Amino acid sequence: MDVPPNHSYRNKILTSLPKAVTARLEAGLSPVTLAHNQPLVEDGQAVTDAYFLEDGIASYVVTTQDGRTVEAGTIGRCGMVGIPILLGTRSMPGRIFVQIPGSGFRISAEIVGREFDRLGEFRQRLLRYLQARMVQTSQSAACNRLHDVEQRLASTLAAALQRPDGL
Repeated sequence: MDVPPNHSYRNKILTSLPKAVTARLEAGLSPVTLAHNQPLVEDGQAVTDAYFLEDGIASYVVTTQDGRTVEAGTIGRCGMVGIPILLGTRSMPGRIFVQIPGSGFRISAEIVGREFDRLGEFRQRLLRYLQARMVQTSQSAACNRLHDVEQRLASTLAAALQRPDGL
């Protein structure tokens, strides 16, 4: 199903783009419904699609050698699932799955990569997003190391209240 012309996006990256860039992307954007626990990126597997969430939250989880898991970040309507596409690595350790159901758009890695390589506004927005993800991951690591469970829960709840759409 194609995106209707003049669609009003809720994803912050898509809403920030000039119309010419959005028009190039729209041919490849497919609306998707995102179900609870739906995998978006699997550990070590090639990332073939990117996702721009409009609603809901996805979790990036890393699994340790002994099988324990740790959430390393969240992705909501402020971001994009599929960072390996931008970095040219095509895969990543860990997995990303839908934590809170919602909706969004799927687009092929080929289209994302081509637009990213144009060195324009799309690239600028995604590089800023990548910076924000790095900051979030660093903050999460510090919090997990220095705070007890109650403090981490309070921090997570406060962040959710301030930014209900995730990062």
